[in-house]
Amino acid sequence: EMARAPPPQNTNKNLGRIPYHYMPEKRGGNNKSASVSRCTDHDTFKFNCSEPSKENPNRPCGKGCCHHRNPNNRKKFMKRRSCKECKKNGEGGQDLCDLHYVDKRSCKICAPRCEEHGKVKAMCRLCRVEEANAVMNLTSLGAGEREKIQMMRKEEDTEERLHHQQQKRAKTAKNTDTTIERRKSSNAKTTTSHSSAEPVEIISVFETMQTLRRPEPTIGEVEWISEDLTTTARVKTISKAHPDFTIDLCRKEGQETQALATRRLKEGEKNVAISYTEKDYGSYQYQLRVRRT
Repeated sequence: EMARAPPPQNTNKNLGRIPYHYMPEKRGGNNKSASVSRCTDHDTFKFNCSEPSKENPNRPCGKGCCHHRNPNNRKKFMKRRSCKECKKNGEGGQDLCDLHYVDKRSCKICAPRCEEHGKVKAMCRLCRVEEANAVMNLTSLGAGEREKIQMMRKEEDTEERLHHQQQKRAKTAKNTDTTIERRKSSNAKTTTSHSSAEPVEIISVFETMQTLRRPEPTIGEVEWISEDLTTTARVKTISKAHPDFTIDLCRKEGQETQALATRRLKEGEKNVAISYTEKDYGSYQYQLRVRRT
């Protein structure tokens, strides 16, 4: 029998080779996703690539970076989520705190602290060691022991919940007791007040009706002024003036008097002026009198 000839081999050594950044065993996963997520120019994560772009050196290569330079390395740009200037302008800085512009997890003032050690929770090494030891212990245990530990934790949680519920019930009971005691005390006060107001026996009654009249105001000096057809009476001094009294300017015609103008007094006033204008010229006799309303 004739021996079979081997298949033809390519003489070009570079033909069929895969580039370094496309090799799945080097980068892990699918070669297409690796090429999309990696920056071919700087060999970093494409979205957060802080190197200057080849097309425009004044702009970052990645879309997740802003146009502000890194203060520690002026050749690179800042990430938008951790940029202080973007935080001030309201364009980014989601990872920074609002007061100190420091990382939320590591800010010494704003970051949450662990209760046991009093340090920043994200920076506390003791907490990390304890968590790592707990994970290692759980992984080293068998399935039955893990279930026992989980059951014990559930029982502890239920006990804590029951304790909190009992405390709440005790508080509500105290509040209800205090309200009941207050109501009882108020009722006792009302009963004592009613009991103290006992009926009294009346033997005899004397009644009378007294009218207390306000003292009349006294008028001192009166000045009469006539200008054309107008006659004015000015009282310079009044004592005990009150709205219960009025001053009338009257004209006397024989035995009859006619009131021409009336003015009610104000309480405490000292000077009063009242006037009347005649229709024709002539001689007239006037009176000024105080009247009780």
